[in-house]
Amino acid sequence: MFEQFRLEEPKAIFQDCGISLLSLNEVTQEISSKLRTNTAYPHLILQSRQFVPGERCNNLFERLLNSNTSRIIINVDSSARNDFNKYFRDFGDHDNISQVRYTHERYTDFPFAGSFIGRNHVRIILLGEEAYLSCFDFAEPSFNREEMFIKITQPEIVQMMKIIAFWDFENGPNKWKQAVNGLDLVFDSGNTTEGYLSKYAEEEIIKRIQPETTLWIVSSWHPDELVNSIREASMNGCEVNMLINRPYEIESLKKIPHSLTKIASKYRFQRDTNGIDYNIYQPTGNQFHAKFILMENAGQFWWFVGTTNHTYFGSQAKTTELGIAGQDFLVGCQLQSYIKKINKQRV
Repeated sequence: MFEQFRLEEPKAIFQDCGISLLSLNEVTQEISSKLRTNTAYPHLILQSRQFVPGERCNNLFERLLNSNTSRIIINVDSSARNDFNKYFRDFGDHDNISQVRYTHERYTDFPFAGSFIGRNHVRIILLGEEAYLSCFDFAEPSFNREEMFIKITQPEIVQMMKIIAFWDFENGPNKWKQAVNGLDLVFDSGNTTEGYLSKYAEEEIIKRIQPETTLWIVSSWHPDELVNSIREASMNGCEVNMLINRPYEIESLKKIPHSLTKIASKYRFQRDTNGIDYNIYQPTGNQFHAKFILMENAGQFWWFVGTTNHTYFGSQAKTTELGIAGQDFLVGCQLQSYIKKINKQRV
């Protein structure tokens, strides 16, 4: 199902934008193909929020560590420090691991909240001069979800991804936006509860509202930080659709707090959108993990893809988030195709 969402279009068009979308299978196949060559990569950067062992996860991790790379850097979200040290820190005999970094220290030492406050939600695989941004973790359950990767080949954006991978959370700015070649890179360090990506998204949505525009919001949570733009879009003749994961589904006992915030976001969203006309769809198969906004009017697109669910609770938990926005036609078509390929029902 999900593996077929890509459109068979000329690859050269994607190269102009420097952004394309791939499934998990496509990424693993592409990376495996690269690693089978004799190409020597100057560096490999792996960044993840979770580290949970399993056959498929271990296999991918092993292949990456065995790459012909002179320097391997692993960024571990501090909330995953214990799991990484337990299962992955001594993963085989790999002397080419140059550095293990903990990317965002917790904002509280409270035993329960410390795992959820101050998380780095950005996941990156950076191999040489190509970057893969996603919500994919080096965790076995990730292979059971419909993951989507943003492949970045535009040199300027790749360099920005390196800056984000080595962000100084103590001294760097709280937010960062860079425009290059028709794309916006938008970063929220998570040092505040501002919800910078949602504020950016609302401004851009409202600016583009026209009658007969179709707005899609794809998120694991009900996007309660986008209520104002949803209201404006609905009142001004837009068709507003949302693809939301089932809020009552619990993946594991460890994720009960996330499930509770999903439910809380749902009721907060319903309260604040009372009387607004919109459609909500939920998947009937596997949970998906893509997070994006897509606007379309007469074949013209604006999209914003990244890591944020646009939730109040995510911002209050001081979560590091990253997104890329643009108007490239084929990226818009790919996002449309992704939505169509997800088996879903209106609720």
